[in-house]
Amino acid sequence: MKRLFTYLIIGLLIWGCAEKNPKPKDLISEKNMEEILYDLTLLQAIRNNNYMLFEQNNIQPDVYIYQKYGIDSLQFASSHKYYISDPENNKKILTRIIDRVNENKKTADSLKVKEEEKPVVKDSLSPKVKILRKS
Repeated sequence: MKRLFTYLIIGLLIWGCAEKNPKPKDLISEKNMEEILYDLTLLQAIRNNNYMLFEQNNIQPDVYIYQKYGIDSLQFASSHKYYISDPENNKKILTRIIDRVNENKKTADSLKVKEEEKPVVKDSLSPKVKILRKS
């Protein structure tokens, strides 16, 4: 009996892993899926760096994405499941996302360097305030 159960579990695992996910009726296009995953990547990075900003302003990244792209959670989940079932295509999508993130990081870093290189100009017109204490 144990042997039959073991073979049954192994068979189910092989059968479950070998099956490709069927194409959903409301499949999000590959380009839109890439855009969605890119936006989610950026939002997650922002959230990791400044969690309180999200909490204080009640920002919900998933709701924002659903509204921006006119999708719902079920459509996203089924489309995401479909795309990750093809490892080669999924790798291409993720590589393009990583390339975009790295490109934007280079741009942001170069802007930061330019900002740091600007000379500091002191404003000589600002009034100097003296605090006078009464004795």
